[in-house]
Amino acid sequence: MAVTSNQQLISDTDGLFEPSVADFWSLLKPRVMSLVIFTGFAGMYVAPGALHPLVFAISLFAIAAGAGASGAINQWYDRDIDAIMTRTKTRPIPAGVMAPAEALTMGLVISALSVLLLGLAANWLAAGLLGLYHFLLRRCLYRLVKAQHAAKYCYRWCRWCFAAGDWLGGGYRQPVN
Repeated sequence: MAVTSNQQLISDTDGLFEPSVADFWSLLKPRVMSLVIFTGFAGMYVAPGALHPLVFAISLFAIAAGAGASGAINQWYDRDIDAIMTRTKTRPIPAGVMAPAEALTMGLVISALSVLLLGLAANWLAAGLLGLYHFLLRRCLYRLVKAQHAAKYCYRWCRWCFAAGDWLGGGYRQPVN
C-alpha cells in the first residue's frame, strides 16, 4: 500500500511543509502496528479464561494504538539519527514535512489515551505495563541488540497480564457483565 503526501510549503522562511494525514499515519508505523495486532490477538486468544468480544476488541485496539504512539515518540526522539541514515531520512520529521513538536504531541496524546482505554477496558496492570513500555523502556531496550527481544516480550507480557489479570496468570480479572 503506497501512501503519498500532498506537501505544501507553510511559508517561504521556515522551510517546513504542511503535514498531511498520510504523514501523521506514517508516524504510527502501521506495519509495526499490524504485527502488534497479530501477536496481541494470538496472546489474548491463548491466555487462560474467557474474554467478552467487545473487551477483546477494545483492548486489541488500545494495544495497537499504544504501539503506534510508541513509534511516533520514537521517531521524535530519533530525529537526529534519522536525518543522517539513508533508510530513514525521508520520514516526516527529518524530511522537514512536520515539526518535531507535532510528532511528540501526537505520540503523547495517543499514548495516554491508549493506556487509559486499556485500563478502563481490561485492567490497570496491563495498562501500567503498556505505559511503562511507552515512556521508559522502548528507547533503552530497543537500542540494545541483545535486548531487542525483551522489548518485544514487554508487549506480550502486557497482553498476558490483560488476559490473565496478574503478573503470572490466573489472578484478578474485571468481571464480564
